[in-house]
Amino acid sequence: MKKTKLSTIRSVFFPVNFEEKYQYLGNVPSEGDGDLFTTLYPLVLAMDYEAKPNWCPRWFLRFLYNFTNGSLRIKLTNGIELGDCNAAWDYYKLQISLNGPRHIHELAKAIEDKFGLIEYRSELIDKIKKLDPKSNVQWENLDMLEDILKRLRKENSLNKYTDLPK
Repeated sequence: MKKTKLSTIRSVFFPVNFEEKYQYLGNVPSEGDGDLFTTLYPLVLAMDYEAKPNWCPRWFLRFLYNFTNGSLRIKLTNGIELGDCNAAWDYYKLQISLNGPRHIHELAKAIEDKFGLIEYRSELIDKIKKLDPKSNVQWENLDMLEDILKRLRKENSLNKYTDLPK
């Protein structure tokens, strides 16, 4: 028989954070994960809505997750489970693996696509603000941000040669 920690029992009946509350869904991000947490938050709530039977309390699902092999929990949650979520920050890529119905997969795909756009857009804004600190660009469309950045880089390269001391 496996030893049980008091913290595990507490997390089943009295979860103190988001990760403990929804641990029965699989690899749920913790609140300390920052951008990844805020990105996956709506997905986890949608998965919980679909997975949790109306008659079954969450503490029972958490109990099954922690103290059984999982087959009953998987039957009760209709197999809905969150796998790994990998974020490649350099390439603005988020990969979400999960088991669940089609609409949950479509939501995950939409989140992956939106994540890439948001991260790319924020990097463009940062680059623009480095070149022109007075600029007040915010969340314009992507093409406009790319054009602004090209124009600023062109102006900057011209200024290097025209600002020579006299």
